Amino acid sequence: MVYLSLPDIAQKSVSNPRMLQKGGGTASGRYLRRVKNIVSSAGLLRRMDWAAVNMRANCSLTDKCLPAGMTSAAVGQPVPGGRAGVLYTNCTGEERDRRLDAALACAKKTLATRGGVYSRRAG
Repeated sequence: MVYLSLPDIAQKSVSNPRMLQKGGGTASGRYLRRVKNIVSSAGLLRRMDWAAVNMRANCSLTDKCLPAGMTSAAVGQPVPGGRAGVLYTNCTGEERDRRLDAALACAKKTLATRGGVYSRRAG
């Protein structure tokens, strides 16, 4: 009987130039991405669904910073594969950092369950 197959143990080292660090700062970093991570806990799956709905409701933006390397002709164009109505906009490095800080603060507020499990619902 085989307990592990290649997809179960395969991993890839990924680098990200704007990775969130401890304390909320951004810096270049590396992490391991696994090919196959399977969650089987029903409670955890419900929590993940709840978190996704609330993160979309509370932390979504109506625009997206233009990725590095794209021409400015894409400003004002819809983001392919994104939610309807999300458009590209020009952002400075400071604006990108401010958006990351705001996203971190929103995630901390939305995902906090100090008052009980799933205490903050989408409005």
